[in-house]
Amino acid sequence: VQMNAFEWCNLQPDDPRHWFMERARAGGGPMFDFGCHRIEVLLDLFGPVRRVTSAIANVAFEREVEDTAVAVLEFERGGCATLLVTHAAKESRDTFDVFGTRGSVHIEKQNHGDVRIRTEAGERLESHPPDPNLHRPLIDDFVDAVSTGRQPEVTGEIGRMVAEIEEKIYGAGAGAGA
Repeated sequence: VQMNAFEWCNLQPDDPRHWFMERARAGGGPMFDFGCHRIEVLLDLFGPVRRVTSAIANVAFEREVEDTAVAVLEFERGGCATLLVTHAAKESRDTFDVFGTRGSVHIEKQNHGDVRIRTEAGERLESHPPDPNLHRPLIDDFVDAVSTGRQPEVTGEIGRMVAEIEEKIYGAGAGAGA
């Protein structure tokens, strides 16, 4: 599995969102900012993570948080994923590719809904248009879960798992094993 999320983000001190560049306020760079959402997708599809290795760096900017991070996740059920996120790419990218023994799945732009599936039988395209407000379905699910007494689709346990993986990414990226 390979996920790439690239954007250009060099917020200046007078920008109201400059706090994203401050470790004490933001916690980290793009891995904290949007990498966490990709980790949640990986957990949802492939299950718990057994091992995490990573590298974090400032390749384009001098600031308190990284501008680039890469993580390799080994899943308990087998398989691996690489997640590469950066604020230092002029060409935006938000891709998701799964390569398996019987085919592959490709998403060129996450949150757009188009999926390309390749198998020995050929290739097919699917379209799953997202809600115009990407956050609305999550909010609706949470409200319904509270109203009906069921667990929401994204639980606190998943949030905790994402946080633990990010701790390992930053620990491993700083030179420690995870």
